Amino acid sequence: MRAARKLPRLAGAVLAVALVAAAGSRHAASQDVIPGFVRCDIGFAGVSPIGLAAGDFDNNGNPDLAVVDGGDNRIVVALTDRARFREGNCASATNASFVAVSAGPAAVAADFLAGDDALDLAVAVQAGVSILRGNGTGSFVAEAPLAAGADPRAIAIAFVDTDRIPDIVVGNGNGSSVSILYGRAAGGFDGAVTIAADGPVTFIVVEDLDKDSFPDIAAGSGLRSTVSVFLQDRNAPRSFPTRATLDTIDVAPTAMVAGDFNSDGAPDLALTAGGTAGVLRLFRNQAQDHPSTPFVEENSIVTGRSPSALGADDFNNDLALDVVVANQGDGTVPFFVGNGLGNLAEISGNCRGDEGRRCEVAAGPRAVVLADVDGDGSHDVITANQEAHSISVLLSGLPPATATATPTVTRTPTPSPTSTPTASPTATATPTATVTPTTTSTNTAQPTSTPTVTPTNTPRCLGPGLCVQGEGCANIAPGHAGAHGWWLLLLALPWLLGSRGRRR
Repeated sequence: MRAARKLPRLAGAVLAVALVAAAGSRHAASQDVIPGFVRCDIGFAGVSPIGLAAGDFDNNGNPDLAVVDGGDNRIVVALTDRARFREGNCASATNASFVAVSAGPAAVAADFLAGDDALDLAVAVQAGVSILRGNGTGSFVAEAPLAAGADPRAIAIAFVDTDRIPDIVVGNGNGSSVSILYGRAAGGFDGAVTIAADGPVTFIVVEDLDKDSFPDIAAGSGLRSTVSVFLQDRNAPRSFPTRATLDTIDVAPTAMVAGDFNSDGAPDLALTAGGTAGVLRLFRNQAQDHPSTPFVEENSIVTGRSPSALGADDFNNDLALDVVVANQGDGTVPFFVGNGLGNLAEISGNCRGDEGRRCEVAAGPRAVVLADVDGDGSHDVITANQEAHSISVLLSGLPPATATATPTVTRTPTPSPTSTPTASPTATATPTATVTPTTTSTNTAQPTSTPTVTPTNTPRCLGPGLCVQGEGCANIAPGHAGAHGWWLLLLALPWLLGSRGRRR
């Protein structure tokens, strides 16, 4: 009899281990895949978006957006509604206001510049840097521009020196220089300190490139096809005696981002370059050992027409940094998966409706920013589209829904569900018009039929003329599926341990 009882327990144990292994296998396989994005657009009539920044401007826990209007000398402040984004309803997901700035705004950065809990904005304008003071409610007041070189085209906020007070770094389009405005403890900024560059600066990166705990500066020129690297002297802060130039830049670079792509602890540089034959180039960091030649090119990949911006993040949750590029010339957004060893490879079909090809956005993307506007724990991709007078939002979510025999409507004694979104603090619920609200899930007569919300194949409209198959924004952070199998093993352990105790 005991032998007969052991067989079911042994079979159950083997099944539990097999399910764990299968779940782990699925998780491992998913590392080569970036979860599907759903695109929706937000139009701003009369606005020519050319720059972006993200930050929680009204202190409600949601990242908001600041859009540079290059056509009308203003900043569009778009306060976001996370619940609307979760639905995929971008048309009503933002509340926009406008702040006038000096002529020629080109770029914007957000940070705490006043020492309070309200984010401020720094805008690169022709006259220098315009500071927009935030009040923590989403409103800003523009101050008179600070002198910062000739025609700033790029801007960053960072702790450049050791006083832990934010400083502003700008790249100047005229005069071929970088200017630094050091913040003062009493408020305000010192006069600009200027560093000569190799050409008109159109983009910059501020990062500790040689890992000595002091930020350094990399400044690129799209007009001279150069990238200058300035390493700060840790023994003499605010001085940059070491200057180097990236080699093999034979086509005009357009944008740059720093990140550890080969997992060696030092930030590498990824940059976009070129016109109709655009490329993504990755430069490996060797600044600690070779400060005179701090970077060497690792690889170069075709991107699309006229790449204009890029961002870096671990999109597929495999602990290796990936890259997304905005191509201004063809309105595409390709994704490049990193392997953690310094190699990047493009994968397609990352957006629903664009299966088998690159993601598409509205015409003329000029800038890109990453922010979790739908609250699913993963970054969404937002582009500023100059020609389309809009921003496009690629909302992160699950892969496309597939037809299955699984019921999508749960039988409950509750009234018929409506399309009203259910506020849910978890990252797994995406309410739809055909799913019972989560607040009544405990009264389900058949609790095993739908353990989680299942995407349906019913088209859902995300805006005028834009629909996708099923619910567009199932909010499950990528990489979580592989952990489910361990619960099966944990559930099986008391059974196995109890069996051993009875045999004794």
